[in-house]
Amino acid sequence: MSKLFTLISDSGKDHFVVGRMKGMIHAGCEDAQIIDITHQIEHFNRVEAAHQLQACYRDFPTGTIHIVHVNAYYAPNSEWVALEKDGQFFIGPNNGLFSLVFQGEELEVFELGSSDNTQAWPGAVMSEAAVQIAEGARLDQWPRCKEFDTRIKLHPVVREKTIRGTVIYIDEYGNVITNISLQLYEEVRKGRQFALYFKRFDPITYMSQHYAEESVGDTLCRFNSIGFLEIAIHLGRATELLDLRLNDTVQIEFY
Repeated sequence: MSKLFTLISDSGKDHFVVGRMKGMIHAGCEDAQIIDITHQIEHFNRVEAAHQLQACYRDFPTGTIHIVHVNAYYAPNSEWVALEKDGQFFIGPNNGLFSLVFQGEELEVFELGSSDNTQAWPGAVMSEAAVQIAEGARLDQWPRCKEFDTRIKLHPVVREKTIRGTVIYIDEYGNVITNISLQLYEEVRKGRQFALYFKRFDPITYMSQHYAEESVGDTLCRFNSIGFLEIAIHLGRATELLDLRLNDTVQIEFY
């Protein structure tokens, strides 16, 4: 079984997730390899955590154990769960984030414990389970989750000549990522020209492949490495210069 673990949290620089969980994992599995995906998730933001996990988990080898400690105490009787998908294992709170990662897919989910039947810190419960899985434990040694929390993603609104999407993420460079996928774009476009409208600015009518295709300071749009439409400024911060924020609306019109 793989001894590769990843961590996602909203703990920032604090020790209680990054330090303690790593210590617990190494104490139980001395040859563990632990990779930090990010600990800069906005506090309690399960949507952002789901986006980060969905964007990168496929790049890891079979058997990797992904642990997400974001909004772990989300309710009075918080639960922590584990599941297997695509040959990899996922551990985290039962707060809807995994349903966002695997939207619409059937999942077999197991309950690791809850705040009403254990006094343990969630990080300890999840770390212990991760070590057991790395050592060969089957998920069905835990009880099946009776009420798996499911959330619905905000999907683009599609018409014959338009796609209306939403800003779902802003990266460290200030690039603005929307929920419009390349697959959806091509399905609706059908070879037509397009114009991308947002805020009060003139529309973008050319799809770039790379940032550097445009001059420094120019606004552009492109589909990023995970297949979602983003709005960017070459060597600039689009979120600030274009006043685009989370949940803002963008619209593509085809002609």
